[in-house]
Amino acid sequence: MKQWMGIAIAIAAIAYLAGVVALTVGQRWFIYRPPANAQGHVPSGFDRVVLHTEDGLELVAAYHQASNGRPTLVYFHGNADSLKGASVASELPRQRGYGVLLVEYRGYAGNSGKPTEDGLYRDGRAALNWLAERGIARSDVILVGYSLGSGIASQLAAEGNIGGLVLVSPFSRLKDVASYHFPFVPVRWLLWDRYATIDKLRGRHLRVLVLHGDGDRVIPWKEGRSVAEAIPGAKFELVQGAGHELAFQPKSQMRILAWLSTLRRRTDQ
Repeated sequence: MKQWMGIAIAIAAIAYLAGVVALTVGQRWFIYRPPANAQGHVPSGFDRVVLHTEDGLELVAAYHQASNGRPTLVYFHGNADSLKGASVASELPRQRGYGVLLVEYRGYAGNSGKPTEDGLYRDGRAALNWLAERGIARSDVILVGYSLGSGIASQLAAEGNIGGLVLVSPFSRLKDVASYHFPFVPVRWLLWDRYATIDKLRGRHLRVLVLHGDGDRVIPWKEGRSVAEAIPGAKFELVQGAGHELAFQPKSQMRILAWLSTLRRRTDQ
């Protein structure tokens, strides 16, 4: 009996280690999930533009110009999304005259390159540089990040001089979300990409809105609250009855519009 028990324990240990190895080697497959059917399609109402990254990549993006001097929203979508989904999540601001630049990542929608944390930060900087070349200063830019995109938006906000930051369903650190989903695996020690949002924004004086659904099972809402609490003056709104798809719901976009209007009033004073 003891012999069989020892064999069973050994098999379980081998299976566990094999699982850990598989998660480690394939972690970016879990993190970055570009839709197979999204091949550079630019949504209706947007112009196709090309961003040039500092490491030599050309990325397809989508742009809608602002009207009446309104700010421009730079939108960073989630890990399994595309320009099409991003256009839905930014539809109401676009209809109200806000400029919108939808950023598509390297390795997504036919773009060259492979997605990594550092690479996606470069993609975000390319978007801001593209706007700057057209006379749109960072102070007239509102960064909007949803889910994984919140990590990219937060990095760019931490680099300074942006007009505002909106985080929808954000996480404090990627390793915390990974540990939530894989509690018996030491993922926090195995991750190559960190996206330590809370550490980048802690103590910074920025105009920030954080939205989170109380029914989010992908990224628990307490993650979003933790991020907001780390930023002096940040506004946190818990949306009742909303899950992780909050970004695509009109009620989240209406909250963003209401918050944007407060920024405009401050500027006009």
